[in-house]
Amino acid sequence: MKEQQLGDEPIQLKIRNFIAEVELKKDENTQQLQNLLDSYFQQQNLINYEFPDIIKEQILSFVDKINFFNEDILNKSNKISFSQQIYNLISNKSNYCTNQFLNQIQKQLEKLNPFFENIDTQNIFIQGKQPIQFQQLSDQKMNEISLHVKHLIQLKQNQNYMKQIEQSQFIQDLQKVIKNKLNFMSTISQKTLTEHLIKTYPYLKHDQKALVIENQEKFECFNKMDEQMIDDLYLLLQKKQLIINNPNESQSKKLKNYYKFQKFKKNDLDRVLDQFPIFDIIPISKINIKDKLELTKSSFNDGDKRIQIIKNDQNEYEIGINEEEYQGQKSKSFTNCMSNMILQKDKKYIFRIKFNLINQNSALFQLGLMQQSNLNKQEGYRDQLFANFKYENAKIKLNCSRFNNYLKGSDLEVPVETLIEFRVWLNGQILQIADFPNNAHIISINSLNLDRLKTLENLCFVLQPTLPQQKYILSDALIVDEFNY
Repeated sequence: MKEQQLGDEPIQLKIRNFIAEVELKKDENTQQLQNLLDSYFQQQNLINYEFPDIIKEQILSFVDKINFFNEDILNKSNKISFSQQIYNLISNKSNYCTNQFLNQIQKQLEKLNPFFENIDTQNIFIQGKQPIQFQQLSDQKMNEISLHVKHLIQLKQNQNYMKQIEQSQFIQDLQKVIKNKLNFMSTISQKTLTEHLIKTYPYLKHDQKALVIENQEKFECFNKMDEQMIDDLYLLLQKKQLIINNPNESQSKKLKNYYKFQKFKKNDLDRVLDQFPIFDIIPISKINIKDKLELTKSSFNDGDKRIQIIKNDQNEYEIGINEEEYQGQKSKSFTNCMSNMILQKDKKYIFRIKFNLINQNSALFQLGLMQQSNLNKQEGYRDQLFANFKYENAKIKLNCSRFNNYLKGSDLEVPVETLIEFRVWLNGQILQIADFPNNAHIISINSLNLDRLKTLENLCFVLQPTLPQQKYILSDALIVDEFNY
C-alpha cells in the first residue's frame, strides 16, 4: 500500500505543475484565442461568402425580366446606372477630388453595382433641381467661385471682415456714385445695390486699380447740387426738348441779340444759350410789348406832317418833331403820337420814357392816356390823364397838379438820364409815375381823376411832342405781374 502511494506521488506532482503552468499562461492563451477569433471575422468580411449568392440572385432576377419581344430592355440599357450617377456626383468639379481617388471609387462602384439595382433613381434629386454643371466652367471661373464662397462665409462669421470690406476705398467710391442725387435712386435700391456689391466683392477686386470716379472735381461739384438746383436743371433739360420742336418760341433765342449782351462773345453766348436756355425756365413776370406797338401820328395840328419816329440801334423808339420841310401854320404846336394798342383794363402796363433836349435849356414834356377816338380832335392832355414834366438845367422835374399824391419820396426832380416810368392798371385805378430804376419817388394821380380810368373807354398811351429840339425816347413797354414799390 505504501509502495502504491509512493508510485502515485510523481503523477500528482505533474498534475499540480501542469495546473500551475496553465494558470500562469491564462492571459496569454486568452489573448491568442481572441486574436484567432478576430482573424476569423476579418477573413470572413474579406471573403464575403454571401456576395456570390447575391450576384446569383441578381442575375436570375435579370434573366427573368428579359422579354425578347419588348423594347423596355433596350431602353433600360440606355439609362445611366445608379453607380454611374453616384460617380458623377462624387466627381463633380467643385469637390476637387484627385484622379487617383476617382479611379478607385469608380472601380469599387462597378463591383457594387448589383447592390444598387433595385434602388429607385427617379427621386435622386430634389424636384426642379439638378447638380450644377461645374465641369463646364474654366479653372479660373472655379477659382472665382471658390473665393466667393469663402468670402460669403467670412461675411457671415466675421464682423471685422465685413467692416473691412464696407470701409474699403473701392466700395466707398461706388457708394458715392450710387447715392449721387442725379441718379434718383430710392433709399431701398441704394441699400440693395450696396449689399450686392459687398457680397460680390471678390469679383470686383481686379477692377480696383481703375478709378471709380474719373473726374473727382466735376463729380463733387455735381454731388453738391441742392434740390432746387436739380429741379432747375430738370426744367432746363425739359424745356430744351420742347425748344427743339419750336425754336422760334425760345425766349433765350430772342434775347441773344439783346444789346446788353453785346459785351459777351457772340459764338460763346449763342452756344451756351442753345445748350442751356435759362431764360425759358424763368417765369415771365413781364411781357415786352414794345415790338408789338405801332405809333400813330395824329393829324391834329399837322402832327402827321411834323412828327418823326425813328428806331435806334438799341431797339428804342425816338419820337420828335422835324419841321425842316414843313410849310404849314402849326409849327411849335402841341400834337399827339399815340400807341395803336388799346389798353386792357385787367392788365398792368409800364411805359418807360427818357427825355432829351437839344440846344435848349428848358422845355415841357407831356405824356399820359387818351381815348383813341380823340387822337385827331384835341390835345392829349384834355382827357385829364396826363402828366407834365419840365426839363431844365439838366434836371427833370414833375410839373403837374394832377399828379400830387406822393406814395414815396417828395418833389420829383431827377437827372435827365433818368427813365420816367409810367404805370397803368385801369381796373385797379392805378395811374402812377416813378423814377426808374431807383423808385425813390412814386406819385399817383389825384383821386379826382382816378374814376376816369374806369369810365373812359379805349384808352391808349400818348406822347405830346411840340418843339423840334425835343425828343421822347420810348425805352420799354411792358405788361407786368406787379409794380415795384
